[in-house]
Amino acid sequence: MGDLIKLGSYAAPAFIAAVTIPVIWKFAKNIRQPRAVKPEGLYEDRDGKATEESMKAYSTKKQFIVIFIGLGFGMLASLILVVDTFAQLLEFKPPELILVTFGCWILALIQVLATFRETRIVTRYQKGIRTSFSFLLLALLAGIIISEENIHIDFPGKVLLPLTTAIQVLSALAVFLGFISIPRRPDVFTPEGKVVERQSTGSLWTKYSYDWSSDILDLSATKLVEFSDLPAMDSYRRAKDVKDTFQSIVLKPTVSLWLQIFWAWKWQLMVQAVLCVVSSAADVLPQIAMLKLLEYLERRKEAGVIDPKAWICVVFLFLATIVETVVDYRITWLMWSGLGIPIRTTLTTLMFEKLMKIKDCKEPPKEEKVDEKDRHASGKQNGHSKAPKTGEAKKEDKEKEEKKKKAAQSEQDIINMFAVDSNQVGVFGAINQFYLLFISKLAVSVIFLWYLVGWESLLAGMVSLALIFPVNKFLTYRYGAFQKKLMAVRDKKTKVVSEALQGIRQIKFSAIEPEWTDKINKARDEELAQLWQTKLNNLYMMLGAEIGPVMLTVSTLATFAWLHGSLHPSVAFTSLGVLMQLEGVLGMVPFLLVLGINAKVSCDRIDAFLRCPEKPENTLPGDSIIFNKVSVSFPSMTKGHEKDEDQDEEEAEATRLALENRFILRDLNLEFPNHRLSVISGPTGSGKSLLLASILGEVDVLEGNITVPRPPPIDQRFDSKATAANWIIPSCIAFVAQIPWIENMSIKDNILFGLPYDETRYNKVLKACALAKDLTLFDDGDLTEVGAQGISLSGGQKWRLTLARAFYSRAGILILDDVFSALDAHVGKYIYDNALMGELAEGRTRILATHHVSLTLVRADYAVRLSANGTLVHAGLVEDLQKTGSFENILKAVEEEDSGENQAEDEDKATTDGETNGTAKKDDKHTPKKLVEDEGRETGGVKRSVYMTYLKATGGVPFWSFVLVFYVIAQGLTLGRSWWIKIWTSSTEQTPGLAFAQSYGLQTHLIGAVKPSHLNASFTSTSAAGSYADLASWAVSSTFSTLTGYIGSSSISIAILNPKSTSAPQTVSTSALPIEISNRSLGFYLLGYVIISMVSTLIDVGRYYVVFRGSLRASRKVFQELTYRVLRTPLRWLDTVPTGRILNRFTADFQAVDSQLSSNFAQVAASFLAIFGILVSAFIVSPYIIILALVILGLCGRVGLRYIRGARSIKRLESIQKSPMISHFTASLQGLSTIRAFANQEIFEKRMNDLINSYATATWHNWLFNNWVGYNMALIGSIFSGVVAAFVVSTPHVGASLGGFALAFALSYRRAVNQTLRLVAATELDMNAAERIFEYSALDIETEKGVDVRASWPEKGELIVKDLEVEYAEGLPSILKGLCFHAEMNQRVGIVGRTGAGKSTLSLALFRFLEARKGSITIDGINISSVKLHDLRTRLAIIPQDPVLFSGTIRSNLDPFDQFSDFQLHEALQRVHLVPSADNTPVPELLIPESSTEAEGASSATSLTAAEPAAKENINIFLSLSSPISSAGANLSQGQKQLLCLARAILSRPKLLLLDEATSAVDKKTDTLIQRSIREEFANTTLLVVAHRLSTVMDFDRILVMRDGVAAEFGSPRELLGIKDGVFKGMVAQSGEKAELERMVERQ
Repeated sequence: MGDLIKLGSYAAPAFIAAVTIPVIWKFAKNIRQPRAVKPEGLYEDRDGKATEESMKAYSTKKQFIVIFIGLGFGMLASLILVVDTFAQLLEFKPPELILVTFGCWILALIQVLATFRETRIVTRYQKGIRTSFSFLLLALLAGIIISEENIHIDFPGKVLLPLTTAIQVLSALAVFLGFISIPRRPDVFTPEGKVVERQSTGSLWTKYSYDWSSDILDLSATKLVEFSDLPAMDSYRRAKDVKDTFQSIVLKPTVSLWLQIFWAWKWQLMVQAVLCVVSSAADVLPQIAMLKLLEYLERRKEAGVIDPKAWICVVFLFLATIVETVVDYRITWLMWSGLGIPIRTTLTTLMFEKLMKIKDCKEPPKEEKVDEKDRHASGKQNGHSKAPKTGEAKKEDKEKEEKKKKAAQSEQDIINMFAVDSNQVGVFGAINQFYLLFISKLAVSVIFLWYLVGWESLLAGMVSLALIFPVNKFLTYRYGAFQKKLMAVRDKKTKVVSEALQGIRQIKFSAIEPEWTDKINKARDEELAQLWQTKLNNLYMMLGAEIGPVMLTVSTLATFAWLHGSLHPSVAFTSLGVLMQLEGVLGMVPFLLVLGINAKVSCDRIDAFLRCPEKPENTLPGDSIIFNKVSVSFPSMTKGHEKDEDQDEEEAEATRLALENRFILRDLNLEFPNHRLSVISGPTGSGKSLLLASILGEVDVLEGNITVPRPPPIDQRFDSKATAANWIIPSCIAFVAQIPWIENMSIKDNILFGLPYDETRYNKVLKACALAKDLTLFDDGDLTEVGAQGISLSGGQKWRLTLARAFYSRAGILILDDVFSALDAHVGKYIYDNALMGELAEGRTRILATHHVSLTLVRADYAVRLSANGTLVHAGLVEDLQKTGSFENILKAVEEEDSGENQAEDEDKATTDGETNGTAKKDDKHTPKKLVEDEGRETGGVKRSVYMTYLKATGGVPFWSFVLVFYVIAQGLTLGRSWWIKIWTSSTEQTPGLAFAQSYGLQTHLIGAVKPSHLNASFTSTSAAGSYADLASWAVSSTFSTLTGYIGSSSISIAILNPKSTSAPQTVSTSALPIEISNRSLGFYLLGYVIISMVSTLIDVGRYYVVFRGSLRASRKVFQELTYRVLRTPLRWLDTVPTGRILNRFTADFQAVDSQLSSNFAQVAASFLAIFGILVSAFIVSPYIIILALVILGLCGRVGLRYIRGARSIKRLESIQKSPMISHFTASLQGLSTIRAFANQEIFEKRMNDLINSYATATWHNWLFNNWVGYNMALIGSIFSGVVAAFVVSTPHVGASLGGFALAFALSYRRAVNQTLRLVAATELDMNAAERIFEYSALDIETEKGVDVRASWPEKGELIVKDLEVEYAEGLPSILKGLCFHAEMNQRVGIVGRTGAGKSTLSLALFRFLEARKGSITIDGINISSVKLHDLRTRLAIIPQDPVLFSGTIRSNLDPFDQFSDFQLHEALQRVHLVPSADNTPVPELLIPESSTEAEGASSATSLTAAEPAAKENINIFLSLSSPISSAGANLSQGQKQLLCLARAILSRPKLLLLDEATSAVDKKTDTLIQRSIREEFANTTLLVVAHRLSTVMDFDRILVMRDGVAAEFGSPRELLGIKDGVFKGMVAQSGEKAELERMVERQ
């Protein structure tokens, strides 16, 4: 200690002088050349800008008052001491130190003045920090003066020195506190006016005490905190800023993402590395102080006399624990705030930016499993794959797998990467510093052991470790393999759940919830089976990690005892302490390797995605849209026809077949006229959508050139300044997709799509798109929320909304894909006249793909006709084509159109009455209702019922009683190890009771905190919420509390076990044992230790085996309950809850429950038992220490309670911030082509950045408060240690033995209490995941009550609807208002009516998704309200307007549950004309051009690139039942999907079938054939057909005309046409095909 004091007396003045010299130099320079001081305006930096209010609030006046007062008192006290020294009133030697101290006060004054004169805000703060260290050193110098000699304080002569030095110490500390309390800057605000996070705003004190946001912690304890209550992130963590910084790094493109991340955060990693080294050094400081203090206690003889140096030791011990705490928590904070959160934010931002650029591939996944039925057929080909592989083959497979990462990822894979993998990499980036900590702690432990037991004993221990290492290595790499498999099955489960949620309407309509429940549970069982394999492997790893240190301990101690003849207690307990530390350190090795493996896998997946092909610029800029000898196909990740070097023959063949089978439009020569309407027509599946996609550049161009006008960049459009005069930008494009893509926001926001609101234009668009009348039906007008994908709108409304978006846009080019298919005939005619050919279309190029040729071609200028096999039949100006006679049918259509125009005009006038009233004026009356409510959050503590439900699911009271027994036994065995060591050393130990207690205390706080089982939960979690929550409790409490202080344990033992300083000996009786254990051989004691240790290890692993079993039992049970409930909730709930929100429960929340929840409960129990054990050992030595223990427990409990109250609200906020991110990501992925066509990528990126920032802010505050509670508890522990040390020094009769134990207890107990309370808090916060799951497990489900109907019901299919009134929800007005009609047996009834008439509501009521408020629906004499829902829905069938398909094959979609033969499936496909039929009925998809003149384009399609298959005709994928189908049928056209759904209905052959516009997207010719098939196939079925195309229902038996929820007309078509001024007659007149429809009726 003397050497350290001497070093301090030299170093402190040197530092102060070194800091002051530049200040003096600057003073001198300013005197010669005065610096002009610029008046400072508002403070501004990269984070934001201050306001006048924040500038006024910023002040350093109070701090400088304290500084100058403290400076004055300190200098005065120092001056008095100097004067007295020169007057020789004191006999202080040497006096130089007093003079040097006074000189340092003068130098410090200069620094204060320089800081005070500084006008720049941040510079003043920085100077203040530098100056503050000078005053800290001044306090140190004053302390050295008082400790130089033993001074007896006698009044008045000897009081001057201690008084003046004490004043100097206090003054210097006051000035130090004044400087570290200076705020760094005023509050700054983002451009949006939100205050920026205050970490860089507050003082050094608030920064290092994590107190700058404690007001938010207290606020969140009193209210449900919202994101608006939290400040904005600073620029170092804002999404756009961190992404730009990351992308500005100049590295080779080939550098992996892994290395790029390390390079981008190299400075933060270096700081972390330095702090880790400092942390390792800081661990020694408390032990040095404690050793010196104990040495003093050993020497202390004179009662009542306290050596001042003893108090220096006490202060040093207190400061050492403070430094240790500050450094450790700084590392913890930097690892999340500086690395974890920024890395996650960067990766998610980069992934979304990449998403906006990737090729929009819809091809089905290549690794699709072959169907069971096909497997028999191709068994010979695939059989060899199951043969065992050699090591070389496995290596090759691994390399191929790495190469395949570049292949296309499915939609769900990309979402998983975004949600989970980016978080995995962020977590690893945060905690990579544990590798450094591990190395440094290991080095210190080994060096100390070398010093303690010698190199021979250490070598013996290391050899035993080397023997066990290969086993641990094998288990670690096996874990990596298991983890990959686990991620794969989790992806599979997520994909199944996601598909079920997307197709939930079809599932509920078909009443196949039980089958899908089984399918989801089967995927879940696969996941749990793999999870169990991973858990078992973890148990083996734990076993290996614990056996290794036991072997290390035994071999080291045995070798030492053998070499030296005996094992002294000082060596035994000291070595045991260090070896236990090594046990904890070595236990980290496999888990650190595992964490690295997991992160590397995730990082490689993200890297592969970031390197996947982007949408190429495959169109050339020009003035108009021109195709020159173009061949195109839908985009594919397969680059070319040549074989990849990494592919085997089978893969190459599969790639070749995929290329040959893809649909190609060949040899297109087109020139679309500017500012005109062009119409593209052709049969279903002929490539119309592909042609439109090629204009957008969303295709692979195989040959030729496409010229398309290039829109200006978004920053050059100046949308905010647009006026009516310059609204249209000729080169901009707007796109309406065949499947309407609608955002989950209001109607108005969907139409504006990021553009400013122009009331005049907006109202014109509403009128032209016939939306104004619809808006009057909604309570909130255009502020009505439409839900995900426009779920609250009818089919026609969706199309008209997307059309309105296109017409409101500034685009001069409109690309429209079949907007008329879902519109009623008269509405379609109105939109054609008023939108496509109206005022809003003037000066715009319109390219329309449609089947409604007779309606649209009349006034078109350019026509394109495609054939079913992908060739151009003809293209040119309509005038030219009419002259050639190719369009005789069109000429007829023109004549027919003219005849109906007058009636149509009258109807138009009626329809458009009051159009302009449908705007958002209702906003003034009330706030619009939210269709999708904000995600709910619980308030207050997690309810007891949630805990009980989970604990009951794991196994209830019997299970947890069994677990508790395991833990008590484990704790007893831990105690037994110490007891046995005590016996071993009893021959030379005079205080066995004390030694036993000390040893137990060591084991409890070393082993208990670092067991690998503690780490297990953390490292097995792959979830976003899971990883962060686990590592909170482990990283902060376990690791730092464990990996510090172990040298102290050794030092304590040396002092404690000094027999000279003990009181009356205590003994532990061993006479009751059945064997003699005294004075036995070394082998006996070794064998005993090994047996106890091995049994302890097995029990320890066994308890986690039991806990894991309970965990999986609970996970399976809770998941099954959740699945059951979600699939059976009312459709209304499913429509109003975003899929991402439900998916979050099934994925992230369940991963948290699977991985750590039960382990948390077990660890809490273990921690409480550990505290109990420490208290027992404390009671053995001194009951008084328990009083101090209860005090610290109360203080820590108070801090913990404050934390839990506030943190739970933040944790809940964080848990709901992820769902909007996933929803936005998913929606953007689905609408990628629309977003890119509108060139709105930047707008969507900004929205995502805002969501990412929200999530980062919630995570940031969650970790901030986590750090705050740990830091404050550690500080309380430091004060506790200091108080105990002061108690030891000030109590005269406390010897070294008792004092040493008291200090060891203080250190171990503070860590145990800290860890336990943090585990309790972590468990409460992790229960948030269970709370969210149980919220959905308690959902209301559809009633399952009802009467059993006969198996044959319905036999006839007779339907009677009587006085039916139906509402969407209670309290809302009725949609059906007394509907009555009667459909007789086997009748075909067509249902027509304008949008909003109630057609879709009728179908929902028929399947009882909406219950009747009044009236009834009767089928074959049975009121359906009394029938069980499952029976009702399985006896009826529906083909919805939006066809629902699932990923798989054609077979799996037609027959998902293997109920039909292949022959029946092929026959159904023939009936819907998807494949050639037996009677040679022509199939439009396979028609050959009728003449060579018409197929001129096709005949010249011979010049193809090398990458294109030689086959000229596209292959019909429906010929093979094993042809793959993408998710949602994305690789099929809309018409093909509708026909496939129709084939599915033909197989079920119901007695009552409802077709809701089931052929709306099919061309007219195919529709005619389909209607014939329907007549034939459903001759014994009652048909209800909702139709927009009147030709579909003109030959039906009855037609129901609906208007405003009632039957306006009901009768045969002939009867309805005979009604004068009838509604149906008016609809026929407006349809554009009046004559043809009337002929159809006459032919009946």
